[in-house]
Parts: sequence; C-alpha cells; structure tokens
Amino acid sequence: MLREMTIRVDEALYETLQPMVEHQTIGTFLSEFVKVWDPQPEYTQTELEAGYRAMAADEEYEQDAMEWCNGLMGGVDDEAR
Repeated sequence: MLREMTIRVDEALYETLQPMVEHQTIGTFLSEFVKVWDPQPEYTQTELEAGYRAMAADEEYEQDAMEWCNGLMGGVDDEAR
C-alpha cells in the first residue's frame, strides 16, 4: 500500500538528489533507500517458533545463557537501596 507524504528539503539537497534518481521519482528513490536501512526483517510465526526451538535444543547455548543470567543476578541482594 502506498501512502502520500509531503516533505520539504533544502534546495541544495534536492539538487543533489535529482541526478541520483534518474528515471524514478525522488519519493521512489527515498522509499528504496529507507528499505535498505530497515532493521526489522519480517519472519513468519512458524519461522520464529522454529528458531526458538532450535535455540532451546542447543544445550551449550542454554548453559551459557543461564550462566549469564545468573551472573546478572549475583550481588543483587547486596546492593544498597
């Protein structure tokens, strides 16, 4: 789904972008540029569940994770409140 958005840019930036976009619009260019920086890959529920099952089945990983968590908890009771 496409949504319309109006943005204002400095003329120097516009002049810099214009030759970069070639035959597409600046909006299309910016949309494609932002997609590259999208830090959130999309996973299906099935893929997520399979990944969590694989992590849980990795006993060495689970042991390391448990040690790390226990290390975080160490000394909590000793801290001043």
